[in-house]
Amino acid sequence: VLLPSEMATMTAASSPYTTPRTQLSAGSPSLDKSLWAVRLFEHRLRVLIHHAGDLPVPEAGRATLRVALRLLQQDGKVIHESVSPSLAITSSAQTSTNGLGEVVFNQEVVLPLLMASSDEQALKISLALEMVSTSDELPPTLSSLLDLKWSPAVLPLLHPFHLCARTSSKSQASSSSRPRPSLLVSIVREPHHEALDGLGDGASQAVEIRVHGVPDGRALPDLVEDIVVAVCPETSPADLEAADMQIPVATYYYDQRIELSEFMEAEFRSAAKRGIKYFLTPVVGPSRTPNWGQFVLRCLSSKASLRSLPLLLFEKWGRQKDAAHVDFPLGGKLLAFATLDTSSLLKTTGSDPMTRDFLLDLRMLEAPGACSSLQVEARVWPRGDGSSAQAPPSAATTVASAEGGVTAALGQEANEFRLNHELSVQLAKEFNLRAAALKRAGEEIVVLRRQIQLLRNENHSLKAQIEDEEQLAQDVRLRPPPEGLESLSSAELAAKLQRTLERYREEKVRGAELARRLEDSLKEASRGRGLERSLEELQQAHLEQNRELQRLQDEGRKLETYRQTTKTQEKVITKLEKILESSLQEVQKAQKVQVNVERLKTENLRLRERCSGLLAKSKKLDGGDEEEIRRKLSQKDVEIARLQGLVKELRGSNAPPQELSRPQADGAEQQRLQDLESHLQDWEQKCQAAEHRLQMLQRQLTESSRRYGAEITDLKVTIAKRDARIMELEYLLDQRDGGEG
Repeated sequence: VLLPSEMATMTAASSPYTTPRTQLSAGSPSLDKSLWAVRLFEHRLRVLIHHAGDLPVPEAGRATLRVALRLLQQDGKVIHESVSPSLAITSSAQTSTNGLGEVVFNQEVVLPLLMASSDEQALKISLALEMVSTSDELPPTLSSLLDLKWSPAVLPLLHPFHLCARTSSKSQASSSSRPRPSLLVSIVREPHHEALDGLGDGASQAVEIRVHGVPDGRALPDLVEDIVVAVCPETSPADLEAADMQIPVATYYYDQRIELSEFMEAEFRSAAKRGIKYFLTPVVGPSRTPNWGQFVLRCLSSKASLRSLPLLLFEKWGRQKDAAHVDFPLGGKLLAFATLDTSSLLKTTGSDPMTRDFLLDLRMLEAPGACSSLQVEARVWPRGDGSSAQAPPSAATTVASAEGGVTAALGQEANEFRLNHELSVQLAKEFNLRAAALKRAGEEIVVLRRQIQLLRNENHSLKAQIEDEEQLAQDVRLRPPPEGLESLSSAELAAKLQRTLERYREEKVRGAELARRLEDSLKEASRGRGLERSLEELQQAHLEQNRELQRLQDEGRKLETYRQTTKTQEKVITKLEKILESSLQEVQKAQKVQVNVERLKTENLRLRERCSGLLAKSKKLDGGDEEEIRRKLSQKDVEIARLQGLVKELRGSNAPPQELSRPQADGAEQQRLQDLESHLQDWEQKCQAAEHRLQMLQRQLTESSRRYGAEITDLKVTIAKRDARIMELEYLLDQRDGGEG
């Protein structure tokens, strides 16, 4: 990276490239980026919303989800509110089985904290998860699914806090009526600009990093599903070598009796011991060239850490998404890291920070030889500018001052930005061209190496042929000439030599053919030995299969016996069921008899009461004055005789009415009572016998049900075992038939 002065020098020295540089910038839209305006630090809360899960999915209509961040007073009045865009609730592969939905936000919500430091204890921050349901028939309805509240004072300045709010496992298992959602966010509280000098160890520097992404020419070696960039200002180089680094996420169970403010304080106390802070970007992917859309991170770093500011790339949940994401939902695996040297941007005077582009080399942990890069911009705020900068009393004043600073910075550094941008584009283009040339050169080197190997093989064969011919010539020279050659003429000698050479070549070709055949024969012999071994193994396997088949056939013969036994047991079960049905019918009859007995008992009781009344009446009559009764009876008899005479005279009736005396009526009544008592005793004996028989039938039915139930269970278990064995045998037979086929 060149300084603006060096850039101007190079521009003046290489004037022929001035026009092509402008054309190159216009022709490279992938490297084009907007100007980074200078904006002072403000007292605000930045909440990066990652994911919301376990959401209810409406059966009818459409539902969207949003996150509302509110600044509240003690009485609940809203001072300021920031709301994220509403996104539709979808069902993922993990949640489709239980009917719940999820929303992946990966968006940031900023809440200005327009308050004094003394008012922090009196205010509350509310993070609400709200669902908007709409349908064709009803108006839109807003329902709050989750509402988290805490005091802003518990959040330290420029200390990220990664929170996963969900219910405990017991609550999830017991709650079946209404789903309880979960929310994953990252929270950072930024200070006023004038308060930067008082943070840290008194010598810390405020750093801004704008993350662009991985360029196309320096892509990642493999496709990455979900990737997040973490800036760790206070991480040592030894920690970067460890592949087990994880982004710490505090899990808050909001269904338990603990306030979120207390939970945050406890988490920050434990985090202070670890000392590592992770400033995160949104999760992007899947891609080999992920782009974070110029996301800006603000952190605090010491001067010593400015020389090697680490940027870590985490692959969310690793290569395979399993149960590990419950403990580390923001990053399951450290994929790569890079170090950023921002010490050159440190200024001792002035209020405007310096900004530079960086193309960082990524060190891949699984592919150390990969050529991947990460493009970022960095800015370091000088110390002491807080005294000259005025704190914004309100949001409008802060925005106005920031816009004024932006305009001034743009007017002063337009040249530097343009030159820096053009040089970066030219260098990137040149790098891409050189990378393509190196790639082509590598391919040509591979082709040439193959050609060299072929030429070496051909050279070796030609050398062998020349050595054979030289050896033959040497043998001819050393061998004494055969007899009769002296008498031959030169023409005859040449013809004979020609024929000899032709025969020699033929014999050589034949020898080569025989050698080739011999080599083929050796290969065939070796192959035959291998086939013999395979045949022996196959025969051995056939023997084992035959033994297994014979065993299976023996067991198959027993299957018919098992089937007959099963049929017999089914018949026995059917008979037992009929016996149970008949026993139930007898029980029902016994119940009817019992009802009749109760009715007879009631009637017997009524008759007993009537008999007791008659007996009491008869005793009363027997205990009176008998003489008085006889006198009255005689008077009544005389009166009756007189009346009868009158009736006879009046009606002329010859047959006087018969008169039943009272003693005769009492005797008939007593006889009837005796008959009823005898019948009552008979019915009581019958009822006792029926009850006794009913009790015996109930005991027999209970014992039979218990015994037959146990036998039926045993028979079902035995049948299930036999069926499983039959299926296993059929599977083995199918495998054997398939193997033979």
